[in-house]
Amino acid sequence: MKAKLFLLASLFITFAASSQLQKNVGVNQKNFHNVNAEPISIGAANDIISASNLFDASMGGEELILKRIDATGAIVWMETYANTAIGRARVYDITTHLDLIYVAGSIEDAGINRSFIAVVDGINGNLLNAEIFDVVSPSFHSIPLKIIYTESDATGNATPDPGLAVVGFFSSCPPIDVSCTLNAGFVLRTDLSLNILWSLELESIVTSSLDNDFINGITETSDGYLLTGSVTGETAAPGVFQQGVLAHKIDFLGVNQWDSSYLFGNSNDVSVDAYYDNGTNEIYMLTNYSASHHFGITALDNASGAILPTKSWSASSAFLDYYGFKLMRSGSSANNLVIQGYNRDNTVTGTMDQTNPFVYEFDMATGNQVGDSYQYLLPHTEPVGDAFNFWNGQMPLIYYPDMGFLYTDNAGNASYAFGGYRTDATGFTNIEVFATPLSKLNPCDQENLTFTVNVLPALTSITTVSSGNTPVTSAPLVLNNTAVTYTEDSCDPAMSVGSNDFNEIKIYPNPASERIYISGQAIQSVQVVDVRGGIVLEKTSYNPAGGLYVGDLRSGIYFVNVQGENDITQTFKIVKR
Repeated sequence: MKAKLFLLASLFITFAASSQLQKNVGVNQKNFHNVNAEPISIGAANDIISASNLFDASMGGEELILKRIDATGAIVWMETYANTAIGRARVYDITTHLDLIYVAGSIEDAGINRSFIAVVDGINGNLLNAEIFDVVSPSFHSIPLKIIYTESDATGNATPDPGLAVVGFFSSCPPIDVSCTLNAGFVLRTDLSLNILWSLELESIVTSSLDNDFINGITETSDGYLLTGSVTGETAAPGVFQQGVLAHKIDFLGVNQWDSSYLFGNSNDVSVDAYYDNGTNEIYMLTNYSASHHFGITALDNASGAILPTKSWSASSAFLDYYGFKLMRSGSSANNLVIQGYNRDNTVTGTMDQTNPFVYEFDMATGNQVGDSYQYLLPHTEPVGDAFNFWNGQMPLIYYPDMGFLYTDNAGNASYAFGGYRTDATGFTNIEVFATPLSKLNPCDQENLTFTVNVLPALTSITTVSSGNTPVTSAPLVLNNTAVTYTEDSCDPAMSVGSNDFNEIKIYPNPASERIYISGQAIQSVQVVDVRGGIVLEKTSYNPAGGLYVGDLRSGIYFVNVQGENDITQTFKIVKR
């Protein structure tokens, strides 16, 4: 699947120009997990910040790691952050504002997981500030799952308060345990200096052996925040409880506005993200359902919380276990939204692969698929052993990292950025950061998908959800950052796996002595590049009958860039005898 970067220096120009960035990064004998990706502006440059955790072979010894990647895929810096005197630190989410990175994480202190927020300089990766936050008391575990930048009035004085809003959960048990005697969601609002402005807790007041009260997302609207995640709900059968969809609205001061939480199916329902449409004053909430093994959308009226049935749906397809992680506006049309997610199981080249990224674009009014949907076939087997593994069950219980975003490069070209995973030759998980054009086609690893939208069945409202003030205290935290030694590779389309639905280009013979022939598509141009990145042969047209004469080239390895249909460039490695 790979060719080393020094062999592909010339190809970065091709990939970047067509929004085909694809970079694979590994650390020796380490597993990457929990990848988040966000854009950042550093001067005139539009770069990418990727946040994740590093684990050893047994998925222990976690380390918080951040890296900045420029528009060509080059790593500007990569750092780990730790305080070994206290315990192990890890990241769950990041957000960016200007050239700063705000990190929401936890550190294990004497067996207790304590939440923290850290501020990192995006220019060089240096730590600028960090605070530990204890929800209720230092004896409770707390985990922050999402952080956003906000400028709302958080004090009621009609003046904007630029700062952060963080959501997560606190617990009397080590995370995550739904049979714990206490799990409750929390919201924390701070200023940019990390001073606490207000805080609250949220839970479903029921008596049950299950406690699924977790907040995993926060979306700002015109007059407040929608909280997503899950709560414990009672089914139509009295005394039977299950995980339900959280849909809870608070205002900018943390006061409850409405709750539209509900049960959908047979076991686990969860909301994971949302998009607010200012023009219609509607919220589109991304949900996942164990009953359908797929994602869905619940549309809500922002003012009242009423569910809009004609715009709400669940998806299905010929296969199972497609779960949404991120919801964003489309780069192609104001009428569409885009879902990024992961597929639990897919068989590639005879091995069982997990956590394959996929993308689905839909019409907001109907939910119907717009254009092609793709799954990106990154060969990967999920390492097990971490409490926040995606696939300990059928789908992630509560943790859904921001795996991507709508990305605009330095030239103003829009694309969809993704964070994914690839198992390397030694069996460890590398992180894969890549971008596709707005058509969503990735020439390296792709499979065409088709989804069907289904009307939501009758929903069971959960009427026991409440929120109110809760105490939070803070203390300074020191985190030391250290540069990381890493390896990096780039996508080699000639050695990739594709769908049968894709009109595949083929080059033959290989090795070649005098001529090579190209088939499979109408060819617009051909370029041959040597291992030093120099262009040794270039044609703006191609004659299928005559092929391409390479008899004058020296013996060795070359890369052939073929521009085919839809202006997509694919690259092939050949041997010249």
